[in-house]
Amino acid sequence: MRGLLLFLVAISLLDAKEIFRSTTITQYLNETNPFVYPLLNQEYVAKERVNYHQSAFDTTLNAKYDHKEYPASTGEYYDIAVKKPIENGMEFIATYRKAEGTQEYNNIKTSDEGEVLVGVKLPVNALLQGTNTKKMNLDLALLESTKTKYNSNNNLRLLYLKVLNNYHRVLYNKLLVKYEKELLQKAQKRKSFIEQKIDSGLFPKIALIEAEQQLINRKQRYLAIVAEYENSFENFVKYLNISKEKFLQKYDFVDVLQTPLKSMLLSDAISEAKQNRPDLKMLEYEKEKLLLEKKNANLLQYPEVNVALYGVHDFKYENGFKLSFDLAFPIERNRYKAQIGTIGKSLTNIEKIQEQKEREIETSLTNIINSLNLLKQNIDNAQTELTLVTQLENAENKKYLLGSSNLFVLNQREIQTLEIKKKVLQYKLNYLLLKEELNAQVGKFATLNPTL
Repeated sequence: MRGLLLFLVAISLLDAKEIFRSTTITQYLNETNPFVYPLLNQEYVAKERVNYHQSAFDTTLNAKYDHKEYPASTGEYYDIAVKKPIENGMEFIATYRKAEGTQEYNNIKTSDEGEVLVGVKLPVNALLQGTNTKKMNLDLALLESTKTKYNSNNNLRLLYLKVLNNYHRVLYNKLLVKYEKELLQKAQKRKSFIEQKIDSGLFPKIALIEAEQQLINRKQRYLAIVAEYENSFENFVKYLNISKEKFLQKYDFVDVLQTPLKSMLLSDAISEAKQNRPDLKMLEYEKEKLLLEKKNANLLQYPEVNVALYGVHDFKYENGFKLSFDLAFPIERNRYKAQIGTIGKSLTNIEKIQEQKEREIETSLTNIINSLNLLKQNIDNAQTELTLVTQLENAENKKYLLGSSNLFVLNQREIQTLEIKKKVLQYKLNYLLLKEELNAQVGKFATLNPTL
């Protein structure tokens, strides 16, 4: 007997379903989810752009061959070079070359064995300023990659809020189904009671017609809310990227709308939002990008000076060197003035957008917290009202059983109780939706990891 009992307990444990809670949602917001991947794609593309701009510092192998046979001259030229640029703007070069005959452009003469050159190019101003175009492009790509990561987090924050809202609406409709079912069961039970009284000759047959009319009405109410529950269920599970059937095989919902007791001070909410909100951090990275561009634009106000130094070893003529200077000076500097002016205006615009965003967040948080405080009072008052109308319904039901009331009045009492139950539930739903909105506003969903 004991063995059979243990077996039955084991079977029941195997059949037990997991309770689906709001925290379970994150398990389904991964890269395989079609609602998630598009939000992350921009981040993946930005990472590839970083790789692209890093390729500007790749080692390259360059080869050149010239062969000419003119009426008055002939010549051949071979050149194989390895070049390695680095982030500070310098470029190292190692070259083997060989020239035969009369060279057309470069006047190079080598022995039959050719010569080897090892040298370096130095962009003087870029080295002094600590920036150059290639480095700026890479740094901008790195900043853009970080910015798009925050953009992905921001989009996930909004998606998570949407899924949470759908989750709470499912629980809300599930409880409405329960309430309407209880109302229907009261009508069914009362119909059986009336039928017994009619059979005993205590009630007239007309009482059954009224009971059946109430029963039909309550069936209609019940079917309507069941349909609404099913629709909200479908809307919810679509974001999880699973079917309703698979969800029901694995999970059960909680049978309550639990409103959190802990409240948040407005000052704490504003401080947390400014620290966590990914959209605010995106603006900070926009400013950093503009400051990088400004640093690079400052090079335009100075002469462009490039110095190159090569050591040469000819396999016949021994060693030598080559030193060259390249200078370009912008006299009017219109390009510099235009870029600095554009960047300055853009920085001011970003700062104003940041101020505007922070002001909007403060206003939104103020409104949400005020509404939450009001809803908390409404929930307390509505629950007190529910206690009163429940007592009135119970009293009316006793009167009806004793024959001192009628079905119409009892029906009104039951409907009124149901409406107050629904009002309490609606207040709780509104409270939860606002609470989730508050969490989203302060950036609590910004660290959601989509790769779980």
